Amino acid sequence: MRGLLIFMGESFRTGGQGSRIRGEIASLHEQELASYSHIDFIKYLKKEKNIDTEVFVTTYHTRYDKRIKKIYNNYLVGNGFFDRPMGLNALYRETMNKVKKERYEFIFMIRVDLFLKPYFFKKFEIWDKIMYPCICWTLHNKDHMFKSFPRVNDMMLYIPKKFFNCKVRICHESWYFLKIQNRKLKNSDIGVIIKTFHDSDSQKDWNPLYRIVNRPQSKNWYSKGQEFNINNGKNKFIDKSDITYNIN
Repeated sequence: MRGLLIFMGESFRTGGQGSRIRGEIASLHEQELASYSHIDFIKYLKKEKNIDTEVFVTTYHTRYDKRIKKIYNNYLVGNGFFDRPMGLNALYRETMNKVKKERYEFIFMIRVDLFLKPYFFKKFEIWDKIMYPCICWTLHNKDHMFKSFPRVNDMMLYIPKKFFNCKVRICHESWYFLKIQNRKLKNSDIGVIIKTFHDSDSQKDWNPLYRIVNRPQSKNWYSKGQEFNINNGKNKFIDKSDITYNIN
């Protein structure tokens, strides 16, 4: 089996959410930690799942272009480097225009600045659904929902082959747009890697799957004790106060 990993977004970035600062020397070590965690994930997939993976990197020009390509070199089938910010959806479209989708059983988009934790490796499997990491946190009892649809963590997007032709939009409202732009898609065709709620920014809310590099990592988990379930198209809280993760 062969899959494609797309590492996408702003690499070597500092300054926190909303910052456009890229390519500072201070960003180098943490971004390399993120990228080498991606390589560890690729090796894990080969060894434990017998999955061959190829890599496409889509990011922005910095002084470290050659450095990041070198890290992924053994698996790299393509790359795109841009000068000005254009957003994840534009980067995704640029990438998909270059990708030979027929080669793969799945495509997995992952933000390039994520350090992948061991628990993420453990939770990965070959899904037959479009998958997001989780649903956003339950802050103010509303940030987890949009127009009665789950509001997703948009740091990752997994698409199995049977849904390659679906129209996707990478944003917190992605579940909603999937349903209105792909009328035959059911809620049962969409899922999450973990059922607990977490904000996408690991500086604001602790996440067991990853941390965003070059930012502090929060030790607080706002929605601890709550679990997501979708039943007949409606989000329901399940109170499970014993939900814990023994993971840093």
